[in-house]
Amino acid sequence: MNLASIKSILLLGFLVIHLNPSLSQSVCIDSILINGAITKYMTHSDFIGTGIKIDSIVSAKPMDSFDPDSMIYVGSSLFWYDSKRGICEARSIRFDKIVKLQLGRFLVNKLTTQSDARKMFPVDCETTKPAKIFQRDEIFQICSIPVSDKKGQVLGMKIIFFFKDSLLYRIDFWEPN
Repeated sequence: MNLASIKSILLLGFLVIHLNPSLSQSVCIDSILINGAITKYMTHSDFIGTGIKIDSIVSAKPMDSFDPDSMIYVGSSLFWYDSKRGICEARSIRFDKIVKLQLGRFLVNKLTTQSDARKMFPVDCETTKPAKIFQRDEIFQICSIPVSDKKGQVLGMKIIFFFKDSLLYRIDFWEPN
């Protein structure tokens, strides 16, 4: 096998990994742990049982059946609450009262840098893109990683990292409705 063939095979492998989301590095939804106790989805009673101090609960006007009827704020972090199902769902994490977020084997916090994210998730956070957050003037750098179930099946959900001045500012859990 000559050098040109080896380069072609390596290039093909690189393209397949980068263009196929099912081959990217994903985080298992069951491995997401907020402040060491809160999971991505949990019952309201379990959420309260973690001892987390809730700053406010605001009524929401659901636009469709997927939207919550209430929003729970812990500092600047947002959790959706669906009282009909009794389920709380983490939606946006800011690192004020929430101090750490476990994503699989990785722990992130407000001191996590873009460079750290590139090392943790080299396929999906190798590069970032500029983005704005609704009602904010700043431009953030973002990257996102897919979420999988415990069988390794990639879900439609993404974890979006927002960086400001190269430090982790916020994490959003995005999923299509």
